[in-house]
Amino acid sequence: MDSEWFFEQFYASHYVPLALFREGKQEQMISSLDKPLDVYREVALAVEPFVQAQGESMRIFTLEDRGQYGLLRVEGDRQVALLGPVFSRPVTEKQVSAFARHNAISNRDWSLLYWFLAGIPRYSYIQFSNLMAFLHYALHGKAPARQPLEKLGETGEREAALARQAMRSLAEEQRHETYRVENMILAQVRAGDVEGLQRLLSTLGRVGNLREGKVADTPLRQAKNILLGLVALVGKMAAIPGGMDDEEAYDLIDLYSQECERAATIDAVKILQYNMLLDFAQRVARERLPAHLSPEIAQCVRFLRAHPNGEVGIDEAAGFVGKSRAWLTRRFKEEMGQSLGEYLSYLRIQEAKRLLEYSDLSLKEIASTLGFSSQAYFQSFFKKSVGITSAKFRQGGN
Repeated sequence: MDSEWFFEQFYASHYVPLALFREGKQEQMISSLDKPLDVYREVALAVEPFVQAQGESMRIFTLEDRGQYGLLRVEGDRQVALLGPVFSRPVTEKQVSAFARHNAISNRDWSLLYWFLAGIPRYSYIQFSNLMAFLHYALHGKAPARQPLEKLGETGEREAALARQAMRSLAEEQRHETYRVENMILAQVRAGDVEGLQRLLSTLGRVGNLREGKVADTPLRQAKNILLGLVALVGKMAAIPGGMDDEEAYDLIDLYSQECERAATIDAVKILQYNMLLDFAQRVARERLPAHLSPEIAQCVRFLRAHPNGEVGIDEAAGFVGKSRAWLTRRFKEEMGQSLGEYLSYLRIQEAKRLLEYSDLSLKEIASTLGFSSQAYFQSFFKKSVGITSAKFRQGGN
């Protein structure tokens, strides 16, 4: 039997992480993690005693509030599968911190660990025990020698009482979870961390979307209202503090708000929400100043960004920072890796793109706004810089 293929298929359908051990040593981990984390450091100590136990082919155990685990023999005494952790309720900060401490996971990987644990589907003890028994049957062709779970009929009242207790706190936990998710999204956008945001959104896709109280009568309207609130929050509380131009941010909020209202399905809203978040993060990343810039060059860049329409040039920038034209052009090239003239052209092109995307100005009006002598010169300049005509860009050819 190809155990690696078997458990990869199992994970793809159940999202329960697992590790395969051979002769007491971990040889493979199957999970959502795209970065190595030693999440089985603590529980790996349970593998060897299980291997040594005669006649036991399955075991389920719990580590206080750090989750439930299951052990299965795969190939006699040679290979063992360690499944878990799984949790019956949403994980808390306290649980994640305890998990990190017991597995010697550093603070810099705390967020990654949190989303790894949060992305694991929730199972009650009985559900997880049934899943383990099913796997045992699939591997060995028979039920476990000793059923490790209580019959549902015998524990129905206790399970129902626990369920009622859990439901009373679930609403509060979900509100706390939504607040946490929003803050993590805002932090990624504010930092212009596109890759980090993509990893976060990928995990959220498995965990579920942002949860809010009922804010509309239909699921589609509910999804739209959540997106409308999120785009305003991201623009005002993350993109602008992250360095994005105020006017551009508000233009983008308006654009996505209009696109949201045009969306005809919940899936279309979800796709728009994903694209919106990445769009803001990418724009913030472009606007962030390199950390190595001297105060004078950083001041110059901010000054030029505030006047992207060609109304200021090198002399005005030199006067603003109190340096000579020669000094500024030399230092700017050294620190920015491009000449002042090239950077001024870049800013005019970015402003042209913004006006083409978000305004109803004609090409002639845009050319005049950006200080070009004619519409023809603007169109030639734009095509040379961008690779397509301004008209095609406005039609969505970018």
